[in-house]
Amino acid sequence: MVQSRADSQIAADELTAFVKARIGSVKTPKEILVWPDLPRSKLGKSSRTRSNRSCSGSSGRNAGIERGFRGDWRYCRVMVNGHVLSRELLADALARFEPRIVDPTNRRSAAVVIAVMNDGAEGQAVPLTRRPSKMRAHPGQFALPGGGVDPGETGEDAARRELHEELGLDVEPSAVLGRLDDYVTRSGYVITPFVVWSDQPITSLVPNREEVAEVFSVAVPEIDAEPRFVEIPESSKPVIQWPFRRHLVHAPTGAVVYQFREVALHGRHTRIDGFDQPVFAWR
Repeated sequence: MVQSRADSQIAADELTAFVKARIGSVKTPKEILVWPDLPRSKLGKSSRTRSNRSCSGSSGRNAGIERGFRGDWRYCRVMVNGHVLSRELLADALARFEPRIVDPTNRRSAAVVIAVMNDGAEGQAVPLTRRPSKMRAHPGQFALPGGGVDPGETGEDAARRELHEELGLDVEPSAVLGRLDDYVTRSGYVITPFVVWSDQPITSLVPNREEVAEVFSVAVPEIDAEPRFVEIPESSKPVIQWPFRRHLVHAPTGAVVYQFREVALHGRHTRIDGFDQPVFAWR
């Protein structure tokens, strides 16, 4: 039995917020089963919650909605076709998040950037770099744009400067939407991640070959990949591994991307100070 539109009502803005905040970005039509109490859903999967409410309303131009019952479960089927991550939602998610700040005394300060950019297909992507193999520090590793904070600089200033120096991207201070938790590395750095929004296409980046060997355009669904947590005998903390294509990216980069995913895509204030780096990075 399929209920009529008049019989099934849930606030349209609630459904819209769920689709935008939980689904993130998809490049092809995907079918999402969204249950009325807004459960934890993922692409291609569903989680059921009993409710006397049924769902209705419109989630915008990127989705169509079918409503009804499955057994005694009320449901709405959302067909998402396009990209729904927006600057406004991202700014709101970061405004609700209280980052943990670490005292940098006796440590070196650094800043990294998650730059949310135009992917050229009406959606968003984040640039990820690979360091040149000839670099003295961490050669060949994946990294977010960033580097040390110079004397007299703020972390935000350093993040914007490094974004320009590494990738040729200039952003105004107003483009910085917020920040995530400081991460303390085994090599003695306190890394502060900043989140920046740019409407520039990611294909317009001009990498500095002295600092960047490759630039990867990371789609939102790739950011939303489930990480691995590996126990090692050398530490009481698990090592986090973010799966990116055929690679596993460790902390600090993997930890920062994971927290961005949790805060920006899922609204969860997950902390990252409980995740360690692999032993080879302890220098």
